[in-house]
Amino acid sequence: MAELLSLQPMLLLQTDTVSQELARWLAELIEGEEANLIRDIIAFFLTLIITYAIARFGIVRHIMRVMRRREFDPSIISLGRLVGTIMSAVLAFGLAFAIAGFGSFLTAMSAVSGALVIAVGLAANDLIANLLAGLYIINEKLFVVGDWIEWEDNRGRVEQIDLRITRVRTFDNELVAVPNSELANTVITNPVAYGKLRISVEFAVGFEHVDRAINVIMEEANSFPKILTEPTPSVIVYELGDTYVGLRARVWMDEPSRPHFNRLRGEFITKVVRRFTKEGITRDPEAVQLSGGIGIDGPGTVSLE
Repeated sequence: MAELLSLQPMLLLQTDTVSQELARWLAELIEGEEANLIRDIIAFFLTLIITYAIARFGIVRHIMRVMRRREFDPSIISLGRLVGTIMSAVLAFGLAFAIAGFGSFLTAMSAVSGALVIAVGLAANDLIANLLAGLYIINEKLFVVGDWIEWEDNRGRVEQIDLRITRVRTFDNELVAVPNSELANTVITNPVAYGKLRISVEFAVGFEHVDRAINVIMEEANSFPKILTEPTPSVIVYELGDTYVGLRARVWMDEPSRPHFNRLRGEFITKVVRRFTKEGITRDPEAVQLSGGIGIDGPGTVSLE
C-alpha cells in the first residue's frame, strides 16, 4: 500500500506529461491543417484569376480582333465573344479546383449539379428555344444586319441579331425586340436577299390608249437613271375591266432598302402620270356626244333627225 502511495505522484506526473504532449501534438496538427487550407484557398483564387484573365482578355480578345479583321458577321462575333467568355470561366474554375486539390469537392457536387441543370433546363425552356433558334438563324443566314424583312403582319430593318432576340426597327421608327423562336417558326420574306428588287406598279387606261400607254411606261422606265436596264423593264396586261385595261409595269432596282424602294416607286409613278396627262391618256373612255332627235310622223312611223 505504501508502495502504491509512493508511485502516485510519479503516475500523475507522467499523465500530465502525456496530456501536455497530446495537446501540443493536436495544436500542431490543427495549425498545420489551417495553414494548408489557407494555402489551398490562395492557390485556388490566384489560379482562377490568372487563368481567366489570360483566356478571356488574351486569347478570346485576340480571336475577336481576327474575326473583325476578316469581316465576320457581327452576330457571329457576338456569339463568339459569349462562347469565349463561358469557356474561359469553365477553364479557370476547373484548373483552379484541380491545382488547389478540391477534386473531392467537385465529386461531391456532381450529383447536386446534375439536379440543378435539370431544374434550370425545365424552367428555362423558352430561353433555350430562343437560343437554339438564334443559332439556326445565324447559321442559315436567313437575314443579316441591315436587311429589310417581313413576317406575319410586321416589317422592318434588322438592327441586331443576338442569341435570344432579334432587334428590328420598323418603318414607323419603332424598335421591336422579336424572340428568335418566333422568327424561326414563321414565314419570313427577305426582299433584299439577292441585291436586286423588282418593283411592280399598276395603271388603268382606256381601251383606246393601251398601245400609247405601254410605250409611255417603257420610255419612262428606260430613261429613269435609278431603274436598271438589266433585267429589262416590262409591261403586261393583267386585267380587263368594263371600261379600262389594267397594265402592270415591272422594273428593277439595286440597293434595295425600304426607303430607296418607296422613293423610287413614288418618283416613277409621278413621271408616268405626268406623261399620261401630257399625252391625254386617261382611264375613262372618251365621251361620245349624240346630236339630233327622234320624231313620230304617224302611226307606225319613226324618223331620226
